[in-house]
Amino acid sequence: SSSDHGRNNLLFLSYEALTDGTFGPNVAGQIADFLRQGEGVNVIEPESVPCIWQTVVNYKGAASSTMRMEGPTERPYTQQNLADSLAMFYRLIGRFHYDEKFVRIMTNYVKTVSNIIPQG
Repeated sequence: SSSDHGRNNLLFLSYEALTDGTFGPNVAGQIADFLRQGEGVNVIEPESVPCIWQTVVNYKGAASSTMRMEGPTERPYTQQNLADSLAMFYRLIGRFHYDEKFVRIMTNYVKTVSNIIPQG
């Protein structure tokens, strides 16, 4: 159908869900399942996904705690930055309006950006 737009060839997920302590292992499993559909793709066994996810997430945490951070820890956004971001998210929602999961992810980003106080 025209609303399908090759959806079986796409996997929409958010970085926030992938790195979340509760939902992350499940999202990693979704990635593995998606990749498993590809011909000639070797994917780890489903029962190994949570362990691999935990190792990757903890590696990032261990590395950041031992590395010296340089530069500002906050990244201020101007009113124009925020407006441009919102416009982009709305364009994407319009383009992929047929995909409920994608629209949900973009809507969460709209809410997040809408709550940021501009700087400068």
